[in-house]
Amino acid sequence: MGRPIPRARRRGGGRYANVKRAVASDGVQLDSMRERDRYEELLLLEAGGVISELEVHKRFALGFAGIPIKYAGSGRQAVYVADFVYRDITGDLVIEDVKMDVHRDRVYKLKRAIMLAMGHEITEISK
Repeated sequence: MGRPIPRARRRGGGRYANVKRAVASDGVQLDSMRERDRYEELLLLEAGGVISELEVHKRFALGFAGIPIKYAGSGRQAVYVADFVYRDITGDLVIEDVKMDVHRDRVYKLKRAIMLAMGHEITEISK
């Protein structure tokens, strides 16, 4: 289960044969069915007043000590894109990433470590 489907056998979808654009009940497009299901849960929590300020695919510029991290060659700013960002009932910022074990590659782990050094802990949601 942890291996991607070979390119010749894959029909549509992304690298891991996920549905690339799942649409939520309010029309928001998400990257997978798992992400869509979590979004629907978060919408219910927001409607119930348990969370607030829900954002989808929020981008965080990566840097440390005020120095931006840029890609060599292109000079583009490195970013981490969170699946969901919201405030919990205590007002704390929560950054969520819906992940399967196979998606925890080296790039993700490095970006997660940089985010932690910047003071942002990522909550991983595995289903």
